[in-house]
Amino acid sequence: VNLPDLVRLSRLMAAASLVAALANATLLLHPGPGGIIAARIVTGAALAGVYPPALKLVATWFTRDRGLALGAVIGALTVGSALPHLFRAVSTVL
Repeated sequence: VNLPDLVRLSRLMAAASLVAALANATLLLHPGPGGIIAARIVTGAALAGVYPPALKLVATWFTRDRGLALGAVIGALTVGSALPHLFRAVSTVL
């Protein structure tokens, strides 16, 4: 929908983050399978409004070492996505 070109990136990312957080919070109200699937779909769609704009911001901020900066952002997103799975695996072992 080309939102990053139409809306300020900081506002787009803030709104998308808020939608993702609210979708995750609905899991407290609707913990059944239907609610979980719906929340995951909405969260995934909302995070599509966070990740690409973050990369666009980083690409415009860094003129030198742009590849390193983009790699750091992608690495942080990957670690952030993987940490809940690590915490769950560790908590079930203990």
